[in-house]
Amino acid sequence: MAKIKIVSKDINLKNPILIEGFQGTGLVGTLAAQYIAKELKMKQIGRIESEDLPPIALMSEGEIRFPIRIFASKEHNIIMFESELPIVPKLTFRIASDIAEWAKKQKVERVICLEGIAGKGESGELYGVGTVDGLDDELKKEGVKILKNGVILGVSAALLLECKSEGIPAVCLMAQSHATFPDGKASAKIVDYLSKKYKLSINTKPLRDEAEKFEAQIKDIIERAKTAQMPVDKPLKTMYG
Repeated sequence: MAKIKIVSKDINLKNPILIEGFQGTGLVGTLAAQYIAKELKMKQIGRIESEDLPPIALMSEGEIRFPIRIFASKEHNIIMFESELPIVPKLTFRIASDIAEWAKKQKVERVICLEGIAGKGESGELYGVGTVDGLDDELKKEGVKILKNGVILGVSAALLLECKSEGIPAVCLMAQSHATFPDGKASAKIVDYLSKKYKLSINTKPLRDEAEKFEAQIKDIIERAKTAQMPVDKPLKTMYG
């Protein structure tokens, strides 16, 4: 069983944007979500708890972190669910279902899932897909290529299906990235798009310039988490197409 636990009581946001960034191809979703949370100085308001999550307390820059965290920005009207933890398949739909149910209660304007899509060479194109009529056309007008064929896996896939089932507007943004190691440059592509669309004024130059350092930090946390929870189901590649 998964449970969303909100510890902050003053998050009264009106029709917020909900962003999901979990582990996937190139760690694009995780890197992008964490960078946005850091740059917008988002406040941690809660977490997802489950007896099926490994008993791990993550350490980052001297701070103890819950495995799956929830952040909010009143100024920008954004809720963020993010984690670098690989989620085992049996827990994936529980988490996605709870997020979708919570999003419906919060009357979110839109759910945005952040992912990577395996590509060759340097990070490049930004792809997307929407769950309701009109979203694909909106994405195309904004320079996002619509992915016609492929498979989305993991939390993003489960959340998109839940949103489609519940009629919640949702999109999945996928940056072309390296498949085998963290790709900060691909993450920056997504952050640039969101910054422009929602007027967030996020400068991604530090993310691009320090991509290797940032990627190494996240990779180290993941490796430690894997060691602590062994054995663990092997995480699936997020996308192919």
